[in-house]
Amino acid sequence: MKKEISLGLYKKIVENIPIPSIDILIFNKKLDRTLLFLRNNSPAKNEYYSIGGRLHKDETLTECVQRNLEKETGLKIQKNKFFYVGVISETWKNSIFKGVSTHAIVNYFVLKLEEFPKIKLDTQHSKFKWFDVHDKTLHQYIKEKINKSLKCLIENGKKR
Repeated sequence: MKKEISLGLYKKIVENIPIPSIDILIFNKKLDRTLLFLRNNSPAKNEYYSIGGRLHKDETLTECVQRNLEKETGLKIQKNKFFYVGVISETWKNSIFKGVSTHAIVNYFVLKLEEFPKIKLDTQHSKFKWFDVHDKTLHQYIKEKINKSLKCLIENGKKR
């Protein structure tokens, strides 16, 4: 059984070291739109962003993806439906803790959906919507992850 850590300990961790995390970019079948979620919490508060979260001790990256997908969207996705793309270092001036910045080392994955899913949002998000993959208003980290994900999909001929 995975042990949860206290908020106090987590604050000390965020203050002192990068957080190992995962993100999931969701694309439509044509790869011209991505599904993003309006965040309620810092970092990235009030931004449309990909879903994801920190990796728990003794959890595989795949388990983390599945846990976060289900927790944040209600989607139960088999591990052969998403795949690893790469890693990005994200730094934020804020976090869930007042006056504390965030540094996350984010392993990101891609999920292509054939049809529009029924989404059940958690408390971290208030809305979701599809964006054009070339939307210039998206956050720089999202743009980078989209561009690398699309390049990976095209170069590797991923038809999943």
